[in-house]
Amino acid sequence: MIAKLISKQKEKSKEKIVVVGNGMVGYHFCRQLKEIDRKERFDITVFGKETQPAYDRVNLTDFVNHRSARQLYLAEENWYEQQNISLHLNDPVLKIDPDSKQIVSQAGHIESYDHLVLATGSVPFIPPVFNHAHREGQFVYRTISDIEQILEYSQKCESAAVIGGGLLGLEAAKVLHDLGKEVHVVEIAHYLMPQQLDPRAGELLEDTIRSMGIQIHTKSTTSHIHSSRHGTHQLVFDDEDRESLLVDMIVVSVGIKSSNELARETGLKCDPMGWIHVDDTLQASTEDIYAIGECVNHNGENYGLVAPGYQMADILAKRLVGKKATFTKGDRSTRLKVMGIEVTSLGDSLQSGETYIFETEGNYRKLVARENRLIGAMFLGPNPEVPLIQNAIQSNRKFKEKHFERFLREGFLCEDKPGGMVQSWPNEAAVCNCMNISKGTLCEAMEQGCKTVEKLMDRTGAATICGSCKPLLVQMTGVTMTVKPPIAASLLVGVSLISLLALVATVFTPEMKFSLSVQKMWYTIDALWRSSFLKQVSGFSLLGLSAVAMIMSLRKRVKWFSFGEFASWRFLHGFIGMTTLIALFVHTGFNFGANLNFILMIAFALLNLLGAFAGIASGLENKTSSRVGEVARKYRSMATGLHIACFWPLPVLIGFHIFSVYYW
Repeated sequence: MIAKLISKQKEKSKEKIVVVGNGMVGYHFCRQLKEIDRKERFDITVFGKETQPAYDRVNLTDFVNHRSARQLYLAEENWYEQQNISLHLNDPVLKIDPDSKQIVSQAGHIESYDHLVLATGSVPFIPPVFNHAHREGQFVYRTISDIEQILEYSQKCESAAVIGGGLLGLEAAKVLHDLGKEVHVVEIAHYLMPQQLDPRAGELLEDTIRSMGIQIHTKSTTSHIHSSRHGTHQLVFDDEDRESLLVDMIVVSVGIKSSNELARETGLKCDPMGWIHVDDTLQASTEDIYAIGECVNHNGENYGLVAPGYQMADILAKRLVGKKATFTKGDRSTRLKVMGIEVTSLGDSLQSGETYIFETEGNYRKLVARENRLIGAMFLGPNPEVPLIQNAIQSNRKFKEKHFERFLREGFLCEDKPGGMVQSWPNEAAVCNCMNISKGTLCEAMEQGCKTVEKLMDRTGAATICGSCKPLLVQMTGVTMTVKPPIAASLLVGVSLISLLALVATVFTPEMKFSLSVQKMWYTIDALWRSSFLKQVSGFSLLGLSAVAMIMSLRKRVKWFSFGEFASWRFLHGFIGMTTLIALFVHTGFNFGANLNFILMIAFALLNLLGAFAGIASGLENKTSSRVGEVARKYRSMATGLHIACFWPLPVLIGFHIFSVYYW
């Protein structure tokens, strides 16, 4: 009885927090507050507009591949229950009463609060000429529901126009292009992605995207649309000399605006565009009401990125538990993959200053400096120096003229690259490549009490996929024990080396000649290549082994495929790769053939060559404290990526090969 009374009194004494919005930033705020609120002083209630719990909007395009909303969830609904957070989905807040400190939701819930957090995010901006709500075949690209509608409608379409050449617009274009549609991207600016790129980088990106078969229309403003009864849409541009565009569907992605109706009705101070004004404490113009994320205007700036929203969520959570923290400026740095092309914008890359540009085919690198201190950088294509340059911008590091001269000559600014003990790495350097966990994230987790490898793994997810970065976590925690690489890692190096030797033998050993005499032993052996039945057996055995190796590679890439030790799966994948080379010898007798057969053999040889290099690097990257481990970690991702890229032509080539054999 006494325990129940104490429990009730404790519940009454808790401060009530209502979070309006259950997007990425709203969820992150809840998670951070729960982690640092050791005294459990808050009772949290969350209201979300969508039917799903918070999901990863950054990787929204992945939904097209797996068609599973749950794979994008940041947390299942039961997580909220476990954290004692009341979650109301599909129930937006309609009214806020600051005087009584109460909110009213669409479903009729009336909730009191001590602190109200607005994380309402933004909504797509729709130019007046587009009216997707009342015209069939016009869509926006923002939520899971939007993509579901686009996918369903696209089944009866042959062509599509994407209005907007920014990040989301290009992602939408990629989705429609992969669905086999004729795609046009219409951008009002003179080049693509003007918020992240300069004219030259935008031009290079445009050339690359055009080469994929997507048509780009820059400097194009749609003046009006003619929609027919048959479902087609004619886009007419304000430039009379520009030919109109006829398509079956339209996807609009020209920017965002604040989801501000609730804030305006409450009387909160907003700027003309609707963004909610907040101070350095993230408090709005009314006491005990805060705003974080995309709905915010702070010192005249609003951020349409997730990272600044996370910064705000972290700071507000700290302030609510009594810690000193203020929001001064959000980090606008972005590292994106646009249609498979790496696009990086760091700091104030579009500001004026001393510019240094290095350009090669497929790679564009630009630095912006003032008084030899970097203020921004822009990269189109891969650049291993990204973490170091980002760290240099944040730390206001000063460089010498020789560094910039080296950059102009070679494309590299720094001589010091991530290596050695992990403690010397910059905070932005990735420790766990699989989960993209940086050193800074791990350091923050350690400051919050995660002092062991196990706790770091549990908190951040680092080393939970392939485990190769676990020795780095040991270094960070200062544990005296050593982590021995799994036996499977050593075995992987062995089979990869054997594969490499077998591949060399396959390429350089002369073609086997048929025996002319039935009395010779070789006549029995070369029956492998003379007998059509034996050729079929060896051929389909080779095909089966390749399929099994491919399935094993899913161990890391499909979430539900997680049983067994990863190192063992990786070894088995390498072992079967080695076995396919033996099967290849049995099937071909070191004969590369001609025409299609020659192309198929070259593709197979490259696949196995890169696979062998990736296997050697994967097995050696566990040697954390040695130079060998550093080099292996540096090149493993590249070798693996090229290995995967070489796989994709094989199904088509093998299909043609089998068809040609049986048809002719």
